Amino acid sequence: MGTINSNKIYSGIEQIKSRDITNEIITGSERFEKVKREESVSRSTASNSMNRP
Repeated sequence: MGTINSNKIYSGIEQIKSRDITNEIITGSERFEKVKREESVSRSTASNSMNRP
């Protein structure tokens, strides 16, 4: 009985760990997308100001 319970606890910890890792990956990709978006916006505003006479 004891081994079954400890295995359940262990698998639960592993699930939490993997969930944390996926959350980190998701937030990392979101941050990357945000940076790309900000870069493209700043680039477009810079080119607009350069085109103005």
